[in-house]
Amino acid sequence: MKAPVTRGLLAIAMGVILLNLPTCRDHGCCDDRAYGISGTVSNSSTGAPIGSAKVTLFDTSDAFDPCLTDSGGRFSLPLYGSNATLFVRKEGYDTQSRELKNITSDQSGIDFKLATQSKVNERR
Repeated sequence: MKAPVTRGLLAIAMGVILLNLPTCRDHGCCDDRAYGISGTVSNSSTGAPIGSAKVTLFDTSDAFDPCLTDSGGRFSLPLYGSNATLFVRKEGYDTQSRELKNITSDQSGIDFKLATQSKVNERR
């Protein structure tokens, strides 16, 4: 008779633990759904797509896992909430950011045109 009692207590303990785990709602970053945020990253001089640029989404309290642009410079991220800032970084290019405010639907066409970094320490 010890096994059923032990299993029952274990089930109750697991239920209490699971009910007390934090969710993304506890952090205030989630709405009922995520809105899709998408766009492209290209070279401002040539218009060529920039692959493997790091696109990071920051909301009011957290940074989310970045994504890398594909070979066509395209990215797509979920946005939970209505306000955020996107940062785009790629070695050899200037970093850019863009604020997104009052987002209430999917957003496409968020395009970045990155300028190549100027060489500050050129040898003469």
